[in-house]
Amino acid sequence: MGKPNLSPSVASGAPERSSAAGLWVAGACLLATCFWFADRKGFEGDGLAFLFGIDNLALVGRDHVYRYHWQPLAYDLLSPLARFLQSPLQLMHLGTAFAATGSILLLVLLKRLLQPMPFALGSALILVLVVPELFVTSLYFNTTALALPFFTGCLLVLRHAGSAPMALGALAGALMAAACLFRLDFAA
Repeated sequence: MGKPNLSPSVASGAPERSSAAGLWVAGACLLATCFWFADRKGFEGDGLAFLFGIDNLALVGRDHVYRYHWQPLAYDLLSPLARFLQSPLQLMHLGTAFAATGSILLLVLLKRLLQPMPFALGSALILVLVVPELFVTSLYFNTTALALPFFTGCLLVLRHAGSAPMALGALAGALMAAACLFRLDFAA
């Protein structure tokens, strides 16, 4: 058996700190990219119908707004929040923030999965950026953007469920349930 390598860079944890710093920088770049390119004037039809439903939920009820039963948690959490805003259109930034957060969590997960590879962080960032649906989801308001951090958070927790399977499994289940209630087609 050889002697352990106790050089200052290994003993002080320098590679872990630089990796964490790189992850923070990559995450900040993803967040900035999502907000820079977000469309503040255009809307997808589903997003606009949802925002109209948010504005009219109290008036017409659950059965008469756009796909309430496909996204009940999104309606139930955002409808009270919208009352404090000048317009439900201001919720658009919330969708961008949730999508960016989901993309950052996915970046963390992919980096951990690719860790044995050289350039794991760069590879993970490229994988996140080349999936067009992830990026497009962050550009306009939709309930997929709201569900994304909960779904990717579930996957991230499951990755570490071996250490405390019962507690982390319950947390992963709660995150997945929240993702499904924000956007029911996540259950499909």
